[in-house]
Amino acid sequence: MLGNRHETGFGVPQDYAKAADWYRKASEQGYAAAQYSLGLLYEHNKGVPQSFKKAYFWLNLAASAYSEEKDGHSLRLEVISARDSVGEHLTKAELLQLQKQTAKFLITHPKSY
Repeated sequence: MLGNRHETGFGVPQDYAKAADWYRKASEQGYAAAQYSLGLLYEHNKGVPQSFKKAYFWLNLAASAYSEEKDGHSLRLEVISARDSVGEHLTKAELLQLQKQTAKFLITHPKSY
């Protein structure tokens, strides 16, 4: 929620770097919405240096967390579409490496909620 407030400037001055910091903290705790938002910041060079690799990593984690049953078909598709769009900027080898990093993250960072 704090990341979103800083990203949108709702109640605080808009600051993408602070938004990225808050999203990162929540992302590392397994919150898919924060992972999605952080991935988009990396994709669009907002508050963090543009990095398609980091964008893909966080978007892939978010995509792995969303389910049709819990979150709805359209939201899941939106996250997957964002991830796949970023993936078009990466090589097959980079995608494979990021898939492995995603799997490792999921093992070493169990959800705390």
